[in-house]
Amino acid sequence: MLGDASHPQVRRWQAGMTARGWPTRLISLGGQSDSTAISYPRSGKAAYIRYWLRVRTEIERCNPAVVHVQSVSGYGLWSHAAGRRPRILSAWGSDIDRFGQSVIGRVVVQRALNRAAVVTATSAYLAKRTGQLLPRIAKHIQVVPFGVEPALSVDPMPPSPPLRVLALKGDREINGIDVLIRAAAQVVADGTEILITLTRAEPLAAAHRRLAQELGIGSRLTILPRQPHEQIPGLLASHHLLVMPSRLESFGVASLEAQAHGRPVIATDIGGLPETINADHTGLVVPADDSDALARVLRQLANDRRKLEQLGAAGPTWVADNYAWSTSLDQMVQIYEQVIANA
Repeated sequence: MLGDASHPQVRRWQAGMTARGWPTRLISLGGQSDSTAISYPRSGKAAYIRYWLRVRTEIERCNPAVVHVQSVSGYGLWSHAAGRRPRILSAWGSDIDRFGQSVIGRVVVQRALNRAAVVTATSAYLAKRTGQLLPRIAKHIQVVPFGVEPALSVDPMPPSPPLRVLALKGDREINGIDVLIRAAAQVVADGTEILITLTRAEPLAAAHRRLAQELGIGSRLTILPRQPHEQIPGLLASHHLLVMPSRLESFGVASLEAQAHGRPVIATDIGGLPETINADHTGLVVPADDSDALARVLRQLANDRRKLEQLGAAGPTWVADNYAWSTSLDQMVQIYEQVIANA
């Protein structure tokens, strides 16, 4: 497997496939080496070229039945080190939506996709975007989402008011946190109590604080350091809902995790995000870059506790029925078996 050893989703795939009888060796740029992974130092984009021969040597040594590439950008370049071995390429999002749209990136991605036995994508949206880069494979891309584990228990929602809103990503402009802050300011101006908690905000934390201060809601915004994944359920438990005001998003694992823990999600109608919500049943979808629309739904849920709890209660079952992690692993096992049988 080629992928980022520091990324929890890569490690989840590796552990999940091993548990199903498919032991893997991970080759990574960055992250920690251990008994199941070899990681080369991360030293800029040129490192993918610098370590290419070492990757090829490591693949030769392991002699895997199949090479699974997690993300089609730099690791797509490494995929050519597999030689004639069958390879599976899994598109993740930024590898297609950002890297794949540049001149050099498009060439790297197209060549990697062209040599793949099977291409997967995390959402129907991303499958379509990937197919646009190499139309001949468009009809054959298989959607295998990042599923989530069911919550062992669902905590009751905290008392209200105020409405406690959680946003888990705010380190890029595309996360749309400025839209959330402007929407919250409108809600507060109408006399509705709301508090916002934001994580993963650097390097934009100062800008977010400044905007909140300018709009008179500085005291209502709490910015936490980036939280370990195991802390997220506790954060969700202390909030009423998750907001994802994204301007670009290929999927939305955080959306699924929130719903699995009984918390509704408000998300924008961008990319693959709407696929992760059963609109009006487990969450609400609003137009991107529309603080007025976001303010309306925040105000609605702040003033309708029954609606808030109904949306939250429907989430765990819907996620279990449509995005179970075990189902995602089963799909990938079938793909492994298919690729090896056709090799």
